[in-house]
Amino acid sequence: MLLRRSLLALLVPAALAAAPAWAEPEIAGRWAVDKETSLVSLTASKTISPKEAADILASFGDSAVVFEGGKMKVLMGPQSITCDWTWGTAQEIKYTACLDEKQQPAPGGPAKIEVGTDGLLRFVESDGSAMTFKRAM
Repeated sequence: MLLRRSLLALLVPAALAAAPAWAEPEIAGRWAVDKETSLVSLTASKTISPKEAADILASFGDSAVVFEGGKMKVLMGPQSITCDWTWGTAQEIKYTACLDEKQQPAPGGPAKIEVGTDGLLRFVESDGSAMTFKRAM
């Protein structure tokens, strides 16, 4: 029994150490709306028509997101919103303390922000529709 406990004491930490750690993707810098992919991802949930998606992209197609340190800045034309952010689980970004350019609390944003395995950043709404961003060149 003592030998069994000793083996478990040795093996469990070794197994945990061998498990691959989740690597946080590098997201620092500027991200721009990917209009082509956004058109698809906005209409995928079937809650937004292609016409509505095109209207959204006409209004917000020049938007960008900038990650610098622990701050995320969403640029929408002359308006901007700055939030604190941290990593959530499964490559999800958690954001808090969002303020507009006048340092007033900003209205709620998307239900979640994900970094896809395809390298795209997705602002996912509660209905499943999403605006996608790609790293700006």
